[in-house]
Amino acid sequence: MDWDEILDPFSQDFQQAMEEQLRIVNVQDGLVTAANALVKAHFPSAEKLSAQAQKKLQRVIISQSVQMANAIHEAMQQGPAEEE
Repeated sequence: MDWDEILDPFSQDFQQAMEEQLRIVNVQDGLVTAANALVKAHFPSAEKLSAQAQKKLQRVIISQSVQMANAIHEAMQQGPAEEE
């Protein structure tokens, strides 16, 4: 397989890679949404943080969500358990 095949938007490999990336991004988005909901539910004072603190909080939420989504993806690449 060469780069032309990999980068061809009509190739099966390209389509699979894009679907995989979309799944990862969707998980990231869901994790960010869930984390923001948890912060709001458990730390009501978070809405009163300074702009700088809000920015730091969002950076933490986003960076950890990206890491977690990638870790989930890697774990899922292990495949289903083998039946005995």
